Amino acid sequence: MGRSLGGSSKSSQLLEFGIEDEVRVCESCYDRLTATGSVHPPALLSTSKPKGKSQAELDEEDALQLAISLSQSEAEDKERQKKFLTQQYAMSNIQCPPTPLGSAPIADQDDNEQKTVGGELAKYLDRNYWEGQVQNDLGTTTIAADPLDNYVRDDEIDAFISSANEHINNIKFRMLSNQQRGRNIANDTAVQSVFFTLQHMYPELHRYIKLLDDKQAYYESLQDKLSQLKDAREALNALRDEHIENKKRQAFERERQRQIQLAAKLDDMRQKKQAYLEYQRQIHLQRLAEQEAEMQARLDQQRRYTQQREQQNQIPYVQSLPSVGYYHYQHPTPPSQLTSNSFSMGPLSDALHQPVAPPLSQIPQPYSVHPSMQSNEQTLISFD
Repeated sequence: MGRSLGGSSKSSQLLEFGIEDEVRVCESCYDRLTATGSVHPPALLSTSKPKGKSQAELDEEDALQLAISLSQSEAEDKERQKKFLTQQYAMSNIQCPPTPLGSAPIADQDDNEQKTVGGELAKYLDRNYWEGQVQNDLGTTTIAADPLDNYVRDDEIDAFISSANEHINNIKFRMLSNQQRGRNIANDTAVQSVFFTLQHMYPELHRYIKLLDDKQAYYESLQDKLSQLKDAREALNALRDEHIENKKRQAFERERQRQIQLAAKLDDMRQKKQAYLEYQRQIHLQRLAEQEAEMQARLDQQRRYTQQREQQNQIPYVQSLPSVGYYHYQHPTPPSQLTSNSFSMGPLSDALHQPVAPPLSQIPQPYSVHPSMQSNEQTLISFD
């Protein structure tokens, strides 16, 4: 009966087994219950009546047959559960092959240690290699499945919990019913069947617990990675701020050095300008001194020339005086004596009528002072 309940929707009371609730039965048993009031076939009833067995023996046989059927159904369920678990375990191994975590990085480290510096530099500068790596990473990220698929889902856990709660509630209900009727719970086959079902659900419960622990460990590892990323991001932000501050400080220092260099260059240019102006002033003063000396030399030359002309003009006049025989040179006398002394003018009056040499102001000067020289002398005087 237990093996043929898969597609039946009939339910009835089994009073001969002490089951007063509506339970699901197979169609043949339901037909026999409605016809004869018993689940046993008529042949079994006809053979059992002549023997004259007591009701206790019949109940014991019925309980034995029910236990055998329950044990067979439980064995089949257990076998089916084992097959399901083995298939699920095999699928999980195929999806996530158990590879040691530290094997690949150690191999990569060994390979990196064996490479030379030139090879690493060539690999670093190889653009095609890095583009291929980026494409491979993109391909792996698109092909890789969700890691949460390997763990149990919430709907499975909810279904398992609801089924377990339903079985537990049935046991509680049967226990209360037996307690009210004063029956022994050990003889209740419904309780025993539900107990066996719960016992078979115990490995599944352990599997769910293990999967939940793995899922918790996975989320904890993700949380640790997130905390590490957060710390790394904070450190990176601190380094970035420090780098920006250093760049600002370096730019400020460069600007300050540039200002200092500009100030030093301007000071040097001012000093050169002052030296150049002083040099130009000295040259101008030297040139003015040379012009003044030249003018003084010309003036001296002109003065000597004028004196020579005067001397030349006075010599013929003096030489003409001895030709007068009756003129005798006398010492000069004061004007008062000239009026009182009388002397004969004679031929001296004729000599006095001769042309007299012009004054110095009317003598033509061959080296006259040029107007530009006079202006230079005036500028020299004003400059000093």
